[in-house]
Amino acid sequence: MTEVYLYFMPNGDGEFNLSLMWCLIAITLLLKVLFSVTALYFMGNESSGERSMCVTCGLFFFVLAMVVLIVDEDILEFGLDKAYLSLNESVAGFLETQGVNSKKSASLIGFKLILAIWCGFVGAFFTFPGLRFAKMHYDSLKYARESAVWKLIFNVSFISPFLLLLLWVKPIARDYFTVRTFPGMKSTLMTPDAFETLRLVAIVVVALFRFILMPSYLQSYLNMANERIAELKKEAGQILSTEIQKKVARVFYYLCVVALQYVAPLLMCFFFTFLLKTLGGYSWSVYLSEAKTNFTEDGSQSSTTTLPVKEDDSILAASRHFSLAFANIRKVFTPILYRGVLNFMTWWLCSVWFVTSTIGMVYHSYFASH
Repeated sequence: MTEVYLYFMPNGDGEFNLSLMWCLIAITLLLKVLFSVTALYFMGNESSGERSMCVTCGLFFFVLAMVVLIVDEDILEFGLDKAYLSLNESVAGFLETQGVNSKKSASLIGFKLILAIWCGFVGAFFTFPGLRFAKMHYDSLKYARESAVWKLIFNVSFISPFLLLLLWVKPIARDYFTVRTFPGMKSTLMTPDAFETLRLVAIVVVALFRFILMPSYLQSYLNMANERIAELKKEAGQILSTEIQKKVARVFYYLCVVALQYVAPLLMCFFFTFLLKTLGGYSWSVYLSEAKTNFTEDGSQSSTTTLPVKEDDSILAASRHFSLAFANIRKVFTPILYRGVLNFMTWWLCSVWFVTSTIGMVYHSYFASH
């Protein structure tokens, strides 16, 4: 609703975008849910294997993130180098306005190390959601063995995050769509702004596509109850009805956790995409009209004017001083910084989402069945 309102009534006077608050609240709640679900594996002595899996995957993705962060921007274009330079320049300018002379700049290694630590935690949180999705995908393909259409739909759903990752590989995506001119065409396939919006639209479409398939995936999980009953019938001896009821009840009681593990990664990618769109200064209407943003060409926000303050009006003066200080702090976080950091975070969420699902799919296909 906020995006529709701002499209028809642009906030040229610097009105705060409330959608940012909703996105931040949603991301905070999702992280809390993922943390709570992951913390269950660290409680008790019976889940030592799951605990080891979370720690191992967290360390693995931390190392993998450090490898990704040293890849040249000509291959993986996140804009982190520009974001780092923008952060140093904006911080230096902010300190000068406060009367502080500081020639020291933030360390690039420290900047990327913080991102790598965040990536490690995301990898630990996404481990079991990815493995759970792989199990449901494997079962869905088993139940749709006689329908080629459903098998195609499920396989497209599984491979779609990998296709999203390729949109940030510059030689494959940007050079192909915005640089190369094909025979018989006078211009490229799309402009750079249109390509940036294409990434955001693609993530939203993939997330909605998996939301549509959510009932089918959850049904494949619920079918585990029938499989457990069939296994009990194969056992020799008398089977108590209470034992059968416990087997079925465990599946249904755990359905809420499975639904959270399915929905949480989707919503994380969803809201990080919206944050990237708003804070990065992108526009959904880039295909229809020229994007309208409140940012200047150098990536900084439009300057705010300072109104004269009377000394006797202390309350109004304090309010205006607070507003001016808040505006100066906002100038530190430029759209270039947001684009670099949020581009990487969004790409990493899709990466972990796909890698954990792939590992789970390989396990269930070649190891669990034997």
